[in-house]
Amino acid sequence: MKKTFFISIILISTLLSCNVNKSINVQYKLLANELNCKYKPHGMFKVFSDKNSLSAFLASDSLLLGCIHMNKIAEEFDFEKYDMLITFKGSISNITYLKNYHGKYDLCPELIKIPIQLEHNTSELSDEVCIYVLLEKNKYRTPCP
Repeated sequence: MKKTFFISIILISTLLSCNVNKSINVQYKLLANELNCKYKPHGMFKVFSDKNSLSAFLASDSLLLGCIHMNKIAEEFDFEKYDMLITFKGSISNITYLKNYHGKYDLCPELIKIPIQLEHNTSELSDEVCIYVLLEKNKYRTPCP
């Protein structure tokens, strides 16, 4: 009986530990890229859920004014259905999040949205600004510093 109990505990803990750091893919699609926009912000990317926060971000930095298509895309983007992701180091190969990262290791556990991680093609890192559509609305955010 004790042997079966200990084997059950070992099996359950093994299954739980395998599931703790499971990386889950986020659905997205490329909307546009700015080859002539050489912007080097403090972070690698930002997530926007509404037009006001994007407009404030674009207006806050004069370096983004050289990104001709950014303002047009901001005006035409459907924030009712999607969130926007802007990357500042070129194109990405994948967007993921860790299943149990939020609230335990993130410095902003009070925020409801899930912090995402980007996977870049290291051979393609550049100063290019890319704009992506996150296909799930109000679910993801930029990680806290």
